[in-house]
Amino acid sequence: MRVADYFWLKPDQALHMLEQVYRAIHGWRDVALTVAVGMTPRDLSDFAPAFEHAQMERAAKLLGR
Repeated sequence: MRVADYFWLKPDQALHMLEQVYRAIHGWRDVALTVAVGMTPRDLSDFAPAFEHAQMERAAKLLGR
């Protein structure tokens, strides 16, 4: 959000994009466990740091979640 203007995005546009990315990433565990992806529950801990981190928490706060 701090650099939205660098990309010529208005705050509402940046929030909309953040919402889209957040929703896509928020459910990553369910997607990972699908047959199409083929991860096992044991695999999830290896990948969790890529999707579950402080930036996701900040995004959630910005989005009022």
